[in-house]
Amino acid sequence: MQNRLLSAKATLPDYDRAALAARMVHLGFGAFHRAHQGVYTDILAAEQHSDWGYYEVNLIGGEQQIADLKQQDNLYTVAEMSADAWTARVVGVVKAALHVQVDGLERVLAAMCEPQIAIVSLTITEKGYCHSPATGQLLLEHPMIAADLQNPHQPLCEPFRQWVIEDTFVAGRPQWENAGATLVADVVPFEEMKLRMLNGSHSFLAYLGYLAGYQHINDCMDDDNYRLTAQALMLREQAPTLKVQGVDLQRYADQLIARYRNPALRHHTWQIAMDGSQKLPQRMLDSVRWHLANHSDFDLLALGVAGWMRYVGGVDEQGKAIDVSDPLLPVIQRAVANSEEGASRVKALLGMAEIFGNDLPQAARFTQKVQEAYDSLLTYGAKASVAKYAERLK
Repeated sequence: MQNRLLSAKATLPDYDRAALAARMVHLGFGAFHRAHQGVYTDILAAEQHSDWGYYEVNLIGGEQQIADLKQQDNLYTVAEMSADAWTARVVGVVKAALHVQVDGLERVLAAMCEPQIAIVSLTITEKGYCHSPATGQLLLEHPMIAADLQNPHQPLCEPFRQWVIEDTFVAGRPQWENAGATLVADVVPFEEMKLRMLNGSHSFLAYLGYLAGYQHINDCMDDDNYRLTAQALMLREQAPTLKVQGVDLQRYADQLIARYRNPALRHHTWQIAMDGSQKLPQRMLDSVRWHLANHSDFDLLALGVAGWMRYVGGVDEQGKAIDVSDPLLPVIQRAVANSEEGASRVKALLGMAEIFGNDLPQAARFTQKVQEAYDSLLTYGAKASVAKYAERLK
């Protein structure tokens, strides 16, 4: 792609790219950065005449990506897919692209030390999906991997964007708030909002959805009971635990439900269910502790925890093995092997202090609610149990 070859079908940079200055160095020119920070900065250049541009740097791998970016006048395209629309945006805020293995470490360090550089940023993502846990091999036949191989420099993403930034910059920054980002003095309340409302409901749907035979999160959303309980989990049980100010949590929950319903995303329940031992404390258990201290209800959180327990048992409702992926899998498997289905299994898993601490196994209200939910999953299955809990909400 070059300036003279740009397609009129995409949103094009309508600002003077020559007026941009390389005032930021970003390490890791991956899809997340291209579709996220790059887009925010591009919006700012288009709408506010910002002069903030990027040096983009890859450290390990991605040599061809950087070479192609250079040949494309440092332009790249982001495609956004919703349930009923497709849009493309050509991003023009990259001033130069560098690779340590090609341009040399000294060149990269020199770029970082240029006097106009105000921000050096990097993106660290969660471990990749779409691989075989048994072999570590990439699933090349996966449709999303195939699409990436065919279009390696055009990230596909959803229309939803959220960027909350702690405003502690020491050398200036772009006015990202004018492009939709949120600048705050303390990012922790927003992190808790995201972990509990978004990630917590995602895990809830992942475990209970997988057990019900739903392969994708949007499949769960086609079930009215799953949609109702997920939204109730957000608003009735997670939202009251939050200290975030100035956010319409009802609107946020509505946005999340719309995200989950997007068939273009196709988030696999199995993928989201991975590493539950590392996720439950922040996503669900901290909220449980809040409810215990405040003597309030947390039935859906207990159902989510029971869903995790049923899932890591390793056998689904059809008697087929579940490929459980978790860094504490040996500990989980010992707890499962040394217990029988029912109260013994719940007690054994609750005994994992790495997850539940020493307090929750001693909290009678918590253990009783989890046991009730687990018994329901064993007796009626996930789909019927979610329907039963949804009926309580009506």
